[in-house]
Amino acid sequence: MAVLRRRAGSVVLAARAAVLLVVIERRLRRASFGEVRDDLARRARLVPERGCEADVVQVRRIGSLVNRASAAPFVRATCVPRALVTWYLLRRDGIDSTIRFGVRDGDGHREFHAWVERDGIVVNDGAAAVESYQSFGATSAPAGVDSPSSGSGPVSGSST
Repeated sequence: MAVLRRRAGSVVLAARAAVLLVVIERRLRRASFGEVRDDLARRARLVPERGCEADVVQVRRIGSLVNRASAAPFVRATCVPRALVTWYLLRRDGIDSTIRFGVRDGDGHREFHAWVERDGIVVNDGAAAVESYQSFGATSAPAGVDSPSSGSGPVSGSST
């Protein structure tokens, strides 16, 4: 029975991730990364973590489900929406994480990438996938968003 509940929870989480990926991909066409991140942070205020042991499993599960959802034919999300959705879903579960940005030289051009880390461990990519990128920035929730006096309104322009 517990296995069925866990599978049902995974299906719901994957469906939520797919919808969020589509909404955030569209939102990023009209708003800056910072605006979208700030809206998501207000929507999912970070609460105290529930325990270190359980969160390692949950972190990997969320990263994996978001990646699978992003590969769906109707989704096809790039790295920035994947990172934002992974970060948001982790926050909803009370798990703090950081979105990292990196750059590398490709064949005559620069390539950029975004990924999520938790305590220095890559969550939504393999470590090998990001090691060729030179990290040039990181972000988490803006200051004051997790304080009791900050608002928790819905994400502007979305219906999730």
